[in-house]
Amino acid sequence: MSGRRAPLRPDGVQALRGGGSLRPAASGAPNFSCLVAARCGGVGKTLFAKILEEALRRSGIAPQMAAVDTEAGGFQFSKLGHQRSDVTELTIAPNFSDVTSGHGENLLDHWDRLAPVLRRKNVIVDFGANVIGSFLGWAQAAQPIRSLDILPVNIAIPLTMSEQAAADTLTLLGRIIEAQQDMRIGRIVVVMNEVHGAVRRPGPYMRILNIVVRSRGIPVMRLRQGPLQPLEEGISLSELATINLDTYCGRLGTRDVVRAAAELQAMKKWVETSIATIRFVGLAPGSGTF
Repeated sequence: MSGRRAPLRPDGVQALRGGGSLRPAASGAPNFSCLVAARCGGVGKTLFAKILEEALRRSGIAPQMAAVDTEAGGFQFSKLGHQRSDVTELTIAPNFSDVTSGHGENLLDHWDRLAPVLRRKNVIVDFGANVIGSFLGWAQAAQPIRSLDILPVNIAIPLTMSEQAAADTLTLLGRIIEAQQDMRIGRIVVVMNEVHGAVRRPGPYMRILNIVVRSRGIPVMRLRQGPLQPLEEGISLSELATINLDTYCGRLGTRDVVRAAAELQAMKKWVETSIATIRFVGLAPGSGTF
């Protein structure tokens, strides 16, 4: 096919065609720990982690927040850690990609700090871009399910409506299948992030992803398009539930009361809809779960 780009080849497709199941693992007492991860940045991982936290809080659960990121570029905190102070930071060395291809003991040293976190209940871990692959490599090398009392953990995979994101998600699902015997995986949920718009005509890898999730019974939820200015201005999701119009206008520094009222109402509705969907797919307790 001259003049056309070679198709993307996500290396997880072959594993997805094989055996294995992504159905929830058996568990004892309810645990809503969740890893929020993707192979690329800019897909809404941190946003989803915060919405999931709010969903759990509204169900009477106080989740612990953790973030995993590299120290590349001299950053001392993850994106989530920059936004709040109650985050457990689990940084790994900037050369983690070299470490993962090296000696297995080095890989264990990088990730052993995460093991105690995974033994707790109701922990939300926000993974930086392309860090999840190293974690799954650790799980296969350390096999924590055999030596530690690791609780079942859910995995949420946000993606935007792009072919590259769909290909990356297929690859990640393949890696999860390979590692599922070495750690307790609960629900896997694909999160279609449509906050900045949806794709009208999905490409080939988005269509493949749709086929895969349907055939394996993987829940898919959508974050619909919504006004995110309140969050960008530093208003938390918990504040949105009770904030009044005057306070909202003061925080945004606007006198356009009509526009602010419409925006605030739309944002509250967006949060409520997102939380209801999170409950429906089983990442938080609530009625009508998937």
